[in-house]
Amino acid sequence: MERHPMTLRKTLAVVVLLVLAASALAAQEQTRHLFQRPTLSETHIVFMFANDLWSVPRAGGDAVRLTTGPGVETNPHFSPDGKFIAFTGQYDGNTDVYLLPAAGGVPRRLTYHPATDDVMGWSPDGKRVIFRSGRAPVHFTSRLYSLPVEGGEATVFPLPNAEEGSLSPDESRLAYVPLARAFQSWKRYRGGRATPIWIANLADSAIEKVPRKDSNDFNPLWVGESIYFLSDRNGPVTLFEYNTRTRRVTERIKNSGLDLKAADAGPGAIVYEQFGSIHLFDLKTGQTRPVPIRVAADLPEVRPRWEKVAERTASFDISPTGQRAVFEARGDIFTVPASKGDARNLTASPGAADRGPVWSPDGKTIAYLSDESGEYMLVLRDPLGKGEPKRLSLGAPSFYSNLAWSPDSKRLLFNDSTSSLFFIEVETGAITLVESNDSLAGISGTWSPDSKWIAYAQSLPSRMGAIYLYNVETKERRQITDGMSDAASPVFDRSGKYLFFRASTDAGPTRGWIDLSSQGRTMTSSLYLIVLRDDLPSPLAPESDEEKASDTTPKPAAPAAAPAPPAPVALSGLSSQWIEDPLLDCVLELRCAHAVDGVAVIDAAVPLSHLNLPLPVFLVAWDARAQQWVQPDRFGFYSELLVAVQMASRRHALDDIEASRFVAAVQQVALALDADFDPPEVGRIVALAQDLDRLRAQFDVQIGLTLEAQSGAWDAHALRGAAEQAGLVRTGDARWQRFAEGDTATPLLAMSCEALPAHRIALELDVPVAPPTAAPLDALFAAAEQLATRLGARIVDDNGRPIHPGSMPAIAEQLERLYAEMRAAGIEPGSPRAQRLYA
Repeated sequence: MERHPMTLRKTLAVVVLLVLAASALAAQEQTRHLFQRPTLSETHIVFMFANDLWSVPRAGGDAVRLTTGPGVETNPHFSPDGKFIAFTGQYDGNTDVYLLPAAGGVPRRLTYHPATDDVMGWSPDGKRVIFRSGRAPVHFTSRLYSLPVEGGEATVFPLPNAEEGSLSPDESRLAYVPLARAFQSWKRYRGGRATPIWIANLADSAIEKVPRKDSNDFNPLWVGESIYFLSDRNGPVTLFEYNTRTRRVTERIKNSGLDLKAADAGPGAIVYEQFGSIHLFDLKTGQTRPVPIRVAADLPEVRPRWEKVAERTASFDISPTGQRAVFEARGDIFTVPASKGDARNLTASPGAADRGPVWSPDGKTIAYLSDESGEYMLVLRDPLGKGEPKRLSLGAPSFYSNLAWSPDSKRLLFNDSTSSLFFIEVETGAITLVESNDSLAGISGTWSPDSKWIAYAQSLPSRMGAIYLYNVETKERRQITDGMSDAASPVFDRSGKYLFFRASTDAGPTRGWIDLSSQGRTMTSSLYLIVLRDDLPSPLAPESDEEKASDTTPKPAAPAAAPAPPAPVALSGLSSQWIEDPLLDCVLELRCAHAVDGVAVIDAAVPLSHLNLPLPVFLVAWDARAQQWVQPDRFGFYSELLVAVQMASRRHALDDIEASRFVAAVQQVALALDADFDPPEVGRIVALAQDLDRLRAQFDVQIGLTLEAQSGAWDAHALRGAAEQAGLVRTGDARWQRFAEGDTATPLLAMSCEALPAHRIALELDVPVAPPTAAPLDALFAAAEQLATRLGARIVDDNGRPIHPGSMPAIAEQLERLYAEMRAAGIEPGSPRAQRLYA
């Protein structure tokens, strides 16, 4: 049965695309849930699922929901007597410690600090809750605190930093993790931030270290005279025991499967989480058993619903003619017209992730990746959605990416999860390995215009990149750069004669990264090219003008040139620019107590990039060495920052909500950098913006002429020829512009028509942005005369009355008066200030 694509009756340019995000629920017994963060009492297990807390008997069975808050409830911990559950909750706009009766009820808030407070456990007597918080004045450092269950002042443990902890039965010592886990998604990390477990004597803060080499040890649980903990020292993360009397470490659970993620101790057992399932480890017998849990939840997140996806596009490609574009949005593939027609959902597969669409050069096929079958496959589909798509396996189960068509539409390049490079034959499905990858740097390939060669960059043992060429027919590969520079990003020119690439000759140890000591110098890159045939000259060969004797010998006429085929390859060897304008910009100053590194500045400035105001926002920093304001980069150090927003433009003036959001975002930056900042009155900013907008409107004048056809309508060909003769270039559908001489950024005149073919065209001079030095009025009338002559048109005003050159002096006089008024107001016509204000 033919499958027709769903169509939407608005294009992407004018309406938000909607996609039905539905997922059919499998039978309960066949569904794998993701149960997390379990805790244990004498009779029950409490765990986190779907951002809420649930309770189930220790033997298993039907789980009961304990919380239903709109935020996340996590990190539950039973009190030693099993009567209460302390947990981390998000009820009142902040992350705090809450207390809940074990049978359920209304959570009671214990902490009120604006910093995040995460529950870590209880004191053995059940009188205090232990939690982690970053409320210390030192940035990026957490400490452990305890708090009475009745509420009151939190007490900090006498340790400079701590992430997790568990008290000894007599509360004299604390087993704790001093470092935050560096990469929880990386297995077998062995770097400098691998986490140890230390035992602190709380009387004098003396430290005893749990024996380890370089493993990641975490989640300490003090039970009797032993400390149980999770560790990856023998491979997958599993449960270990450290006996504080014998000081020996013993592996308690043999694990050859997936990592254990979290654990908690309770009466007679330890409960732990593995791959979304809950298990119990009996402390007496050393045996483990799974806990069967059934959850009957409404789960509104998985109900069918409509989603706005226009702003959630992840990748896109354009059709060969530019008539349509293909987008990936929220797991579906859409095609959207350039101007006319409907957007189409080609996949309409809410249960699958469809990714990375690319349009074939012949326009006949859209290729994308889909996991609809359970594993990612290549899907080839008709752009109209007709017929059944063709599905091709890409090999062993993996995460595939970076599809790239060959120019002849017969092959596709792709990467697997190791970033190794392959290509697949579209006709047969045969897969060929181009280059395997064993480095952190990925390999991305590019096709030659004749589809016979693949160029790619590969990391060498020195960590430098080298450019390689691979012959599709012979399977031959050759390194074509010497490896002494760091080369990357190869791309063929359209003729196939040259290969362009980027390379750095000063990368040195910066590229072969070892630690931060190798980051002392900036790495720069330049653009290079390789001539791909011996018989081709270098386009960059030295040139010299020399006098030549005249040659009067008649030469035969040259034959008409045929289009040259691509040359074969021969293997023979925030807004960044800103100058402060006191009239246009609201500028706020931040002063740091000491120089802050560029990485911190860039991270702190993230709220500015999320403002999405209809007016530009700027950030500059003072470079003390260069003695100038610059764009901050990650290698610099800065103590002064300027954050500015343009208050008005032709399209919009800053309103009170936008001004408030801007000031609040700057305050966030100041807090993140511990910088002095004196926030201005929002009302004052809005008043200045309104004054500027009124000033803008006063001089927002256009002078227009209309050309009216005296016979038939003009088609696109006639208008294009006339526009080019008059020095206008096409800038859009039925729109042309002439720019100031030598300045393609400054518009002088604009010509447009409502539709083609056209009986009338409008010629317009935008007075504020056209520089007077370019004689724009003369240019307007000259262009009108030239167009009228070429098109056989007459020049009229908006009411159809003829306009003659004799009216120019009066118009010129009015224009000069307007120029004088603009200058008196501080706006030079055609200046950068005017162009920003009237953008």
